[in-house]
Amino acid sequence: MTVKVKHSINIAELRSIINSILSHVEDDLQLKEVELTEDYYWAMPDDSLYKILEDAQAPNIGSLYDDLEFIKPLLHDKTQTFPLMLIHVAPLLEYLALNIKKV
Repeated sequence: MTVKVKHSINIAELRSIINSILSHVEDDLQLKEVELTEDYYWAMPDDSLYKILEDAQAPNIGSLYDDLEFIKPLLHDKTQTFPLMLIHVAPLLEYLALNIKKV
């Protein structure tokens, strides 16, 4: 018998972890910005992202340039800040993770 363990995301902890990583990039690696040398990426449709036991749908194409331009207004207009915007932040974070040179 398999017991399923419940997991949850603590928002404060996640924020602290992400802030620590970005602080490391800025302070220790001395990076203030990272050039986007790629634009398009493969993105799984929301409907099949977590349904690994089913046949996956064909991937969509996303744009890092569009994601970045879409979230920039949030710096000045907090009325547009809502959780769905994380969909545009995630690919940018993944790009950083894969493209920042290791020290």
